[in-house]
Amino acid sequence: MSTFGQVVRIAFWGCLEFNFLLLYLFFVFFPYMTIATMRRAHIKNKVKRKMIRNGMPRNKAKIYAKKYQSFLAGYGSIKGIYRISKIARGFKKDEEEESENIPEIDSKNSLGSYTIV
Repeated sequence: MSTFGQVVRIAFWGCLEFNFLLLYLFFVFFPYMTIATMRRAHIKNKVKRKMIRNGMPRNKAKIYAKKYQSFLAGYGSIKGIYRISKIARGFKKDEEEESENIPEIDSKNSLGSYTIV
């Protein structure tokens, strides 16, 4: 095959794959991200209304609702759940290490106070 034929074949497949990428972006990725953003905004407003109804000041409710929305954006997926469990497992390891370093009380010495081993 000639070099020109190879160039044409590569250009054809490149254009075809680029079109598939655009189709995926327009019909799958962008709608998914738009719907996810709208859901987070709806949940944020619902949480804010509920906090205001329960007696929280409006400004404070707005701040807490925004924090909750950013929490959902970061952790509201399978990837986020994995991230939370990874953090929790890390904290458990730290707590176990700290508990190993706690000094033990051996026994009373002659003065009646406890000695630390």
